[in-house]
Amino acid sequence: MDPSWKPILDQYDFQIDRLYESTIPIYPPKEQVFRVFEMPVQDIRIVLLGQDPYHGEGQAHGLSFSVPEGVATPPSLQNIFKELKRSFPERNYTFPNGDLTAWFQREKIFLFNASLTVLQGAAGSHMNLWKEFTDDVIKYIDEQNPNCVFLLLGNFAKAKAQIITKKDRIVTEVHPSPLARGFVGSDVFKRVEQVLGQEVNWSQNTVTEASIENNTDIVYLPCDPNILGKDKIAVNIAEDKPRPPQPPKPKKKLTRLERMCQDPQNMGEVAVQAYVEYCKAYNKPILVEEINDCLS
Repeated sequence: MDPSWKPILDQYDFQIDRLYESTIPIYPPKEQVFRVFEMPVQDIRIVLLGQDPYHGEGQAHGLSFSVPEGVATPPSLQNIFKELKRSFPERNYTFPNGDLTAWFQREKIFLFNASLTVLQGAAGSHMNLWKEFTDDVIKYIDEQNPNCVFLLLGNFAKAKAQIITKKDRIVTEVHPSPLARGFVGSDVFKRVEQVLGQEVNWSQNTVTEASIENNTDIVYLPCDPNILGKDKIAVNIAEDKPRPPQPPKPKKKLTRLERMCQDPQNMGEVAVQAYVEYCKAYNKPILVEEINDCLS
């Protein structure tokens, strides 16, 4: 973890080893719980706040909304990608997977969850364990970094606006879940760039310094130093080479409602999932107006 976080981390005694003694699996893996704190607090450009990690095996890896490459992209993240492509068609964004590591490492987007751990299959299970600490982290960023933008998606994240003093650095929108209508078409990422005063490269391409040396697949393109701090950027042209076709993996066919309920990113979605299970158990009709009440 970067030394810039020491003043706040020293205030807490984390019993991580004891926490992971649970008989129920806990996500993300223990070594990735504090992954976001590798980034110096002064480097943060955008704080993208999530609720808690994905609670399925292999999904969480210490970055909010992100899943490792090779894991199916969750519906909420699919909507994020859809809105980015709609907002910036001239940038020709493609999103081959759900790994947002490039946003974290290259764009300095602090992909932060309000709860850093979760029990398998139990969304929100560790929220109370982490609330005091993660609220203090948000306040600490607000104090230490006057230029960053807080991107708050959904009612849970929006509630954190009350502990942020720089109200003009906050951008809010509905949650990107398919259950919460209105995210696609909101221009939320355009508003983020306007408040930030800079363009953000929302692509997933990552080029490390080590890969640049003696690599014929690397080309250099000019860029605006006021945005990236350099006058050229390395691009890996090998990314455009065709890959051998892969046999499709068989997938269980789910209803649209089942797909939506597999991505509980806020308490509203948890309520919807409970409502659907109740209706199925008692053979009751699933009503759209009831779902809307759960989300309100």
